[in-house]
Amino acid sequence: MKPNDPSIAQSYNCIGIAYQQQGNLEKALDAFNKALTIWRRAYGKNHPNVAGCYNNMGVVYKRAKRYVEALESFHKALDIRERHPSTSSHDLAGSHNNIGAVYERLGHHDLAIEHYSLSLKMKSKSLPTQHPSIASTLENMGYVYENTGANLQALSYLERAAMIYRHSLPPTHHDVMQIEESIQRVSLKLY
Repeated sequence: MKPNDPSIAQSYNCIGIAYQQQGNLEKALDAFNKALTIWRRAYGKNHPNVAGCYNNMGVVYKRAKRYVEALESFHKALDIRERHPSTSSHDLAGSHNNIGAVYERLGHHDLAIEHYSLSLKMKSKSLPTQHPSIASTLENMGYVYENTGANLQALSYLERAAMIYRHSLPPTHHDVMQIEESIQRVSLKLY
């Protein structure tokens, strides 16, 4: 097998994910960069594997609080995904959700809501109405509104998320317990 074989890139990508899960972010980035180089040579710069690799790099940069680099990586992934006809709405929704999360960390609340809204719209079209991924995006939007002081809007989004979580997850699940605490916290701000 040649060193630039795309299957080697897949191995580097998996190694990057393993390092990321272990918290070894620099080694994860190194592995993702190796995968990216091979895939770009083999498939060109607009291939879905390249988009997935940029997305993985964005996750690592976000976790490392390197938000500008995370945003750049997530936007590259989104640009490729938007151009590729086989991209699923799930992947597009994930890209918008990731971009929204970085804008939220940077304090760009309007841009965070814009991307979370796009993610929610795509998820609502492609997933069952009670899917936890929809709840997660609603929850994210609730937190943005809470951080801007729009507590009524925040409570509305958090309650919608809670309804889905309660329907789809057991009552002792972390997401259910967390959303209940968030609803209590925001409710107290209204009085």
